[in-house]
Amino acid sequence: MNVIVALALGAALVATDVGDSSKVGVFPKLAAHNHIGEDQALWECYEFSEAPATSESPIVIAGIDHPLQPNDRKNRTDLQRYWLKENVPAGYKLMSRYSTECNFSLLGAPPLCDTYSYSDPKTGTEHEYYFYLGNWPW
Repeated sequence: MNVIVALALGAALVATDVGDSSKVGVFPKLAAHNHIGEDQALWECYEFSEAPATSESPIVIAGIDHPLQPNDRKNRTDLQRYWLKENVPAGYKLMSRYSTECNFSLLGAPPLCDTYSYSDPKTGTEHEYYFYLGNWPW
């Protein structure tokens, strides 16, 4: 990606719902805008869903200004890494990345996710973050 500019959407909602147990561990929506043109005029816009990033409720990446197309696949991993950079605590160590079946599906699409596993070096606890793949065109 050439340039990414992001906006946290709904952060105030999450911050005000701290006492609501249904919001615990839920990451807020996030938007990413990727500059794709030499003339500074072309942008691809993507949105990350509000979710806990689990197998049952993974992050879903969608196009804001366009439905996902096969050409968008070139951005998939960069978008996932951007989300991780914004949401994984500093100091966590990436242990593995793999594709696997998850416990989530949209409109009968395959229940497939990319999973990133991180370790908290202070506690040794492993944390996994799931990104849904079934909505990406192949």
